[in-house]
Amino acid sequence: MSVWNTSVTVSAWPSSASYWICSMTWRPSARKCLSLGDLGELPFPFPDGFNSCPDVCFQVEGCSFLCHKAFFCGRSDYFRALLDDHFRENEGLEASGGLPAITLHGLTPHVFTHVLYYIYTNHTEVPPEVAYDVLSMADMYLLPGLKRLCGRSLAQLLDEDSVVGLWRVAKLFRLARLEDQCTEYMAKVIEKLVEQEDFSEAVREEAAAVRGRQEQDSIPLVDDIRFHITSVVQTYSNIKEMERRLHALEDLLVSIGLDC
Repeated sequence: MSVWNTSVTVSAWPSSASYWICSMTWRPSARKCLSLGDLGELPFPFPDGFNSCPDVCFQVEGCSFLCHKAFFCGRSDYFRALLDDHFRENEGLEASGGLPAITLHGLTPHVFTHVLYYIYTNHTEVPPEVAYDVLSMADMYLLPGLKRLCGRSLAQLLDEDSVVGLWRVAKLFRLARLEDQCTEYMAKVIEKLVEQEDFSEAVREEAAAVRGRQEQDSIPLVDDIRFHITSVVQTYSNIKEMERRLHALEDLLVSIGLDC
């Protein structure tokens, strides 16, 4: 089993201080999967050999993270309940040193490392390729700040092919900023989007989700796109472009039998 304890510096720091949280004495393959330089510095300037006194062990896919209850309980209601035995997943296990051990499921050590760095430092650099996985865990662990960081990372993936999927993710996880970025991007490429079936299906779903919707009631997704189309009009050429985009959107609505 791989164990993180308080005996190893986790990254390269200024020579005057070492920053500690838990060990990284694990198998080389696990070390390679983590880009620690992208995660940021930990906020604990301790002299060499200082024991940070971990009091809980989280186990993720064979890796053990020796951590501190105060940080996890202070940042997350989920972990506070978990550590108070309300939904303890592996009661009775002990890690090395006699610490209480809790196994976390549904994530990798790499993903948990981002969660851990956020809990200790209020920041972590989330690469776009793992942002969705980290977002799912941030939602489960009740870490809204980490969810917003993931939303910023996912926004880097915006293009014509991904915008509808990212909009769905933003809606699912209630990421208002990412949702707005998606509809703004949709407004820019609406003439191409109307030819995509997944966009048409998203409009239908939005219409169906409006409780008690009457025939001519508005559809939030359509309203947001219209807003962004019309909000950038400054010149005559902008007006012509706006009219083309609005016309493309209206033609789609007519073709799928919606009036809003």
